[in-house]
Amino acid sequence: MLAARLVEHRATAASTRVRTMAAAIITGPRRLRLEMVPVPGVAASQVRVRVAGCVVSPLDTPAWRGTRGWRYPLMPGEPGVEAWGVAEAVGHDVKHIAEGDRVAMVTRQGFAELAVSEADQVVRIEAGSEGRRSKGEVVAATTLGRAMNVWRRAGGDAGLGRGERVAVLGMGMVGLAVVQLAAGAGADVVAVSRRQQGLRWAKQCGATEAIQCDRLAGTEATLSELTRGRGFTRVIEASGAGGLTRLAGRIVSRGGRLVLAGGSAGAAEQERDGTAEVWQRADVELVSGRIRDPRSAIRGMHEALHAIADGRLRPDELQTQRFTLPGLGKAMEIGGGERCGPVRTWVAPCTDVP
Repeated sequence: MLAARLVEHRATAASTRVRTMAAAIITGPRRLRLEMVPVPGVAASQVRVRVAGCVVSPLDTPAWRGTRGWRYPLMPGEPGVEAWGVAEAVGHDVKHIAEGDRVAMVTRQGFAELAVSEADQVVRIEAGSEGRRSKGEVVAATTLGRAMNVWRRAGGDAGLGRGERVAVLGMGMVGLAVVQLAAGAGADVVAVSRRQQGLRWAKQCGATEAIQCDRLAGTEATLSELTRGRGFTRVIEASGAGGLTRLAGRIVSRGGRLVLAGGSAGAAEQERDGTAEVWQRADVELVSGRIRDPRSAIRGMHEALHAIADGRLRPDELQTQRFTLPGLGKAMEIGGGERCGPVRTWVAPCTDVP
């Protein structure tokens, strides 16, 4: 039905001779409509991109599910954060992007045929890279920029002793990518997941140990035995689940580094899910894995493309599933979070963009 309405809107727009584009508009929790809306203009410092795809990420799904703080209806294409496509128009102050360049971008309009972003939030996919990388690899690089940022905040490869044990909790796409990066750097990676399927995925990505978390107390005892009670010097919690966040806070060693890639920092949320004790630990280096600065997100995309090229990230182990714009609702239901494992859905607003 949404696709039929879109055809009707296109015909109406054509008769008015105003340049328009198709965009998804989320009108409320788990509700959306497709409309033809005016094409956004481009300021001197901006780039307009014909969107080939936009990943459904954990940054997008709260708006779909109706998490508090969202006001409806959203703007056309919103939230649509991580997108890629071809630069269609470039502001006259922009020097590093030209019309026709293939680009990845951080935006707020990715669930529309055209999206505008500041030029410093747009990355050019280097000439020739498409000859080496499939579209699926570019999809993975776009969303795995977050994993690169999380790994960097965990200390990255620097100072990592061969055989050092690193714990990763939560086997969604980010968690599994961090397993790949840590294992590739020589660490013995201990993966923790509530689901057997997550453990199988973790082993495929290079985890040395894969432990199912069915009871927190029993899992904590198993992990303590692995480290002889010393704890892990690096712990990455990538699920955002209160139980695994509490577990992460208990298994990190004194003076170790704990990255809460999926946790919340708000006091009310901490009180509700019982993670306040984790955030208040004074004997560990506690790092939020949330990436709010678009420049950090862009840096992560750059690093992800390089990591794919040198084999540290293997997108063939991180699956993706494509939907057209009328299928955004289904993509939102499937995508985001640990339950999806390595399956990250993405939406193709413009099916004619290569």
